Amino acid sequence: MGLGDRRGSIEVGKWADLVVVRGNPLADIRRTRLPRLVIKAGRVYDPATLMTAAEGKIGPVSAADTAAWAPTPRRGRGGSTPSR
Repeated sequence: MGLGDRRGSIEVGKWADLVVVRGNPLADIRRTRLPRLVIKAGRVYDPATLMTAAEGKIGPVSAADTAAWAPTPRRGRGGSTPSR
């Protein structure tokens, strides 16, 4: 495809799609809800501006809709809900 010189690593002059968060999202996935920086194809975007632009287009659109977006408990082995 001829893109090897622009993709595959994070280096000056290469394109990048990154979401930078404070903390480790592998340890706490909620970290992804507060991005510090977003980069798409090498262009830097302000996360607050992106969130404002997406408002009403993704996620719950009203208080009544919030329940549909709530996570459902996963069942562990044996059919019981895991304790926390």
